[in-house]
Amino acid sequence: MNGFGFGGVDGGPVPEVLAALGVVGLLLVLLAIALLAWADRQRRWPSLVLGMLGIVAGEYALNEVRTQTINHTAGEGLTNTVKRYPPALRDWTIPGMAALPALFGVAAGTLWSFRNRRLHEEVPERYKEGVQHYYQRNYEAALIDLTAALKIEPQRADVLCMRGAVFARLGAYEMAIADLDRALTHAPGLLDAYLHRGRVRAARGEYDLALADFDRFLDVRHHDAECLLERGRCLERKGLVLEAVAVFEKVLRLTNHPDLAFPATERLRALGANGPAWPQAAPSTP
Repeated sequence: MNGFGFGGVDGGPVPEVLAALGVVGLLLVLLAIALLAWADRQRRWPSLVLGMLGIVAGEYALNEVRTQTINHTAGEGLTNTVKRYPPALRDWTIPGMAALPALFGVAAGTLWSFRNRRLHEEVPERYKEGVQHYYQRNYEAALIDLTAALKIEPQRADVLCMRGAVFARLGAYEMAIADLDRALTHAPGLLDAYLHRGRVRAARGEYDLALADFDRFLDVRHHDAECLLERGRCLERKGLVLEAVAVFEKVLRLTNHPDLAFPATERLRALGANGPAWPQAAPSTP
């Protein structure tokens, strides 16, 4: 019985083994192509490796069919070396050896590009769902959606900013700061990142850094009542009572929205200050 070899000489794999290798190689290539059609970023490389293994198996089988020889006894003790497979079959091996990697290369490139587009189209939807979960206070669900979006576009600043805000709500301040810093690295003008980072820094007792973030925000949005309220709280915690009172009074002059006016009024009462009383404050700004 013939032994198994890799040299394309007498004693190489028998036709049944080569046929099995060819079929397995083709199936691996087709499986890799199918996986590339739906794989995310992390699963693409294993799919490519699977396809390369299939190509190696198929190319080996075809090359053996093309080059394998057997020793044939011609009589009177003479031995001739002849090709094991007929010319008609060997003629198909060269086109096959070229077609198999070409098929995989074209299919893999096309599907890689197609999957890229499909994945990037998911990011806005993931971000939108994450924002909705955030305002519904379903922070764990928001974290899942935003993290999924960042796996596709890891440098997208608005998603990093929102995930930083979610981490802040969950009390994971270090992770929040990391995301917000990355967001500002990619988009230095992203004002919401300064607001969220200021809140986190204030919660950690880093009042000077928090005030710097709030001021950076207010340099652009001078009359943002939400940021002013956070700045007033930070000033109060730092012990700058008069400055805090002035900020809380400004909040009440800007809005009568209960989420902002009520806490500003409460802080003024706690500080014993006389200011515009909510809800008789000025109407909220659009």
